[in-house]
Amino acid sequence: MAPEVLYKYRSLAGDEQRDRIKQTFAKSSVYFSSPDQFNDPFDCKVELLLNGTEEEWKQYLSQRLQERRPGLSPADRLTEMNRIIRSGSYNKLDPSISTRAAKVAGVYCLSAVNADILMWSHYADAHRGICLGFRAGARDYFFRRSQEVKYFESYPSTRIFDPDEKRMETALLAKSAHWSYEKEYRIIELRGSGVYHFPDHLLVEVILGCQINDDDAKSVIEWANTRNDRPRVYRARKKNREFGLSIEASL
Repeated sequence: MAPEVLYKYRSLAGDEQRDRIKQTFAKSSVYFSSPDQFNDPFDCKVELLLNGTEEEWKQYLSQRLQERRPGLSPADRLTEMNRIIRSGSYNKLDPSISTRAAKVAGVYCLSAVNADILMWSHYADAHRGICLGFRAGARDYFFRRSQEVKYFESYPSTRIFDPDEKRMETALLAKSAHWSYEKEYRIIELRGSGVYHFPDHLLVEVILGCQINDDDAKSVIEWANTRNDRPRVYRARKKNREFGLSIEASL
């Protein structure tokens, strides 16, 4: 179960970024990215395990041949399957096939924390952007389906015989332990990347970065005020005696 509120750090720099944020307020829309667009080249990497019994390989190859060469008769499919097994070529499969299915999914990345100074620096234009809070409680399906990312010291493994959905989740929910401070959650959308709409009442918080300029702050507050379900507006402020931020109600 996801936390009650999940957060999205956003930059206001650039027309495309700014327009997407404006559309989030105006049309309750968010953009799901393709994993190919992620900033970490180690993201979604898994170890593909090829060990299996002959029966598992026969079942796997028969299914794949039926999907990729539907014109083959059952007898021809059996002949081709036996040829592949005799040749041993199945032991030289490209490891990327374990994550190929994941490449066609759309992913929306969120965080359980709203005051991490590194995330404000990396994803919110060095604290000049904003952080959006979305309700993800038990009755709020759109964000509640977020799944917790798991952090590893080495690539997690998946068997080639695992269902596509399991291999996809293993890949899309795996990151290096270096990123564990992000406390990330992800929504996986099998229909692919693109714009998706959420129920209006699920945008509940807007946090202004501690370095946001006055014009951007004014624009964001105006966008928030146009919504029937107006989100609460906060401001991140630097703490006086420690490296950290406090999130305070905006006046």
